[in-house]
Amino acid sequence: MTEPGYRPYGWEEWPDFPWCSYQFRRVLGETQEGGGAISECFMADDAMRPGDGESWFGEWRRLAARSAGQAAAAEAAAHVVRARNACLRAMNYCRASEYGLAPSDPRRLAVSGSTLGEDLVFDWLSDVFAAKPVASQQ
Repeated sequence: MTEPGYRPYGWEEWPDFPWCSYQFRRVLGETQEGGGAISECFMADDAMRPGDGESWFGEWRRLAARSAGQAAAAEAAAHVVRARNACLRAMNYCRASEYGLAPSDPRRLAVSGSTLGEDLVFDWLSDVFAAKPVASQQ
């Protein structure tokens, strides 16, 4: 098996599995905008078996569920920014899980229609935008 490493086009985690490496690189790239946490991505990586779509699907879904739980807890504690950040991670990890599934796998539709995090976002986003302006905006 070829060792992971930096290539001219970016990090390649699994050189023998270019599609998985590309999708992993995409998720890593989204961390700069809050779409993930680098440490969480590498936790999922450690638990995945390269080229195994089931382990890919399972690990990203596990992280998505964990982040959605963190978002719900943060919302319950009125920590809006923390809740927003966790929701973004949950939605992105949920989206990433889909790429381990075959095109004909019925779970793809369930993933793309998943409400893991989305319902929470829409529930409290309306509250956030309806809230009074913060001091710096007055």
